[in-house]
Amino acid sequence: MNKTFDKPFREDLGLDAAGFHRIRMGNTVYCVKNNEIYILNTAGELNRVDEATLTAKSWIRRNVNEVLGAQKITARFICRLSHGYKVDVNGTEYIIKVSADFSKGFDRNVFEKNAPTFSWLNCVVVVESGMHKAAPVDLVNSLPFQTAVKSVLNPQRKLDRVTRHHSFDQWRSKRECRDYRNKQHNTDASGTSFK
Repeated sequence: MNKTFDKPFREDLGLDAAGFHRIRMGNTVYCVKNNEIYILNTAGELNRVDEATLTAKSWIRRNVNEVLGAQKITARFICRLSHGYKVDVNGTEYIIKVSADFSKGFDRNVFEKNAPTFSWLNCVVVVESGMHKAAPVDLVNSLPFQTAVKSVLNPQRKLDRVTRHHSFDQWRSKRECRDYRNKQHNTDASGTSFK
């Protein structure tokens, strides 16, 4: 016997008077505030969902994030700075202090001993009304934030590496190099000075 389900599994119930965002999943109502998830029981009391339950039932956090739009982080490259890059993430400006070189902690598979080290906690600064402040730890450590920032910065870092490499290799031929050297020393190939 097939039963038809006319009620959706997940429904956004909006904000309540206390500022909790209510989401009904199945027969359970979850309330979310400040990234903490509570269950609303039949008596109207809130019981916090512990991390063990959220780990075992990962679909709870996933559905909450989809409803709240926590996964919708968009980033935009603004400019190159002397000590890093400035990006815009969901309307907030951040300074990411990373070089164009491959860095441990920012890029994968970097095993060089002398490679620069990047830390998401120490190398990300938020710009609020002209003041530089430390970025919030929970935001900086979130995978969607890191993915959005990397997707914007990596093409620019690659471009910076390529242009830096070409600036070291500015001579296209031996003749150009020889002509430049001769002009610098004001002599020809046999050592005769120009007048």
